[in-house]
Formats: sequence, C-alpha cells, structure tokens
Amino acid sequence: QCRVDRAGGMCRFAAAAQKLKLGSGLDAATQMGPLSHARRVEDMERFVDDAVGQGARLLTGYPELNAFFIDDKSRGHYEAVHFGISYDADRNLKVLAVRDAHTRSLPEIQSEFERLLHLYESGQAIPEDILAGATVTLSDLSKTGASSMFPLVNGRQSLIIGLTQPRPDVFTVHASFDHRVAEGLLVAKFLEALRERVLSYFREGVAVEPQLACTAFFTSTKSLFHLGLPA
Repeated sequence: QCRVDRAGGMCRFAAAAQKLKLGSGLDAATQMGPLSHARRVEDMERFVDDAVGQGARLLTGYPELNAFFIDDKSRGHYEAVHFGISYDADRNLKVLAVRDAHTRSLPEIQSEFERLLHLYESGQAIPEDILAGATVTLSDLSKTGASSMFPLVNGRQSLIIGLTQPRPDVFTVHASFDHRVAEGLLVAKFLEALRERVLSYFREGVAVEPQLACTAFFTSTKSLFHLGLPA
C-alpha cells in the first residue's frame, strides 16, 4: 500500500507499475519481460568472445571462408585470421580487427575486445591494419533484442557471422557468405562445427546452462538456406 505521496506522483507510479503484465518477452501481450542479471550479462559476453576464438581457429581448416573473390578465375586466400568486430555508436560504424585471432587464448581475445572498444570510443586515429585488416567479420546484436538478421559481407571477405539472442537461453548464429567463393554446404558444416565447439565449452559449466541452442541461417548472393541445429 502506498502511504507516502509527493504530489500524488509516487502512488500513481506504483499503481501503474502494478498493472503491468509480466511474462515472456516473446509474448506480444507482455509489457515487462525478465531482467538480465550480472551473471547473464557475463554469459552473453563470454559466448561472443568464445565464438570469435573458436571460429577463428576453425577457419584455419576452411580456407574458402577466410578468402575473397578476385575474378571468375581467381580467389584470394588469407594466411592469418584477423577477426573483425563491428562497433557502432551514434551512426559511427567501424569494423576493428582482432589480429591473429586464431592464435589467441580466450583471455587474450577478451582483453583485445576491451582494448579495441576503448580505442573506438576514444576518437583517436585507428591504425590501418586494425581498421581495414579484417579477413572475416562478426556482427553482434545479442544485446538488442533482435531475433533475426541478415548481415552483409564486407569487401574482400567471403564470410560474416551475426549473433542474436531471441531468448535468454538461446543464441542464434547467422552467416552470410559470397557464393562465388564458397558453397552453402561448406558454410553449414562450419557453423555446425562452431556450434558444437561453443556448446562443449559452456557444457563444462563455465558460463551458461546446457540448454543453450543455436539455429543457423545462411544467405548468399544467389540463394537462401535455413538449417535447424538441435541441441
């Protein structure tokens, strides 16, 4: 019961709050969904970090996905995996590269994420090898509430990975690729291997619950595929 009323505001606020319909964020009738706690935020960040680390190491075995189109008869292949991370604030999108991501440990990748974020926010000049050196890109929308995305492949790359989190215990992995360089079946195998590696890491109780699931979507220049990957 509301006993203290400053110009009636607090009581009206309390009364309005009590009328809110609580429930799942996926229910259109819900007015307030579940709130994230510190552990959940940490889980999300570790999932993204591990997806980069595991993805970079996997890409060394998928050269077509760490490559780029030159012409109808030529393809370029990168020797190292420089994982580009999309940073976007106030219409200032930049993709900064975690260089040699395939050789870095998870703590090293987390530390580099922080360094690149500070560099991005500082407004200082960004070295060209970081600003334009990515060989593959990650676009993370897992904190936005988005359930689907179709990321666009960057120039001189053949793969971009997108992450969303439609439910608290589910991440969705999206991938767009250049069909002139790679085939859909190859991308499907890569994403399934990535999913298994990330899930095996979290099944050890490091961050999130075992019911973590991923669904993979593929888009290419010529075709659209959907592949459901059960937990």
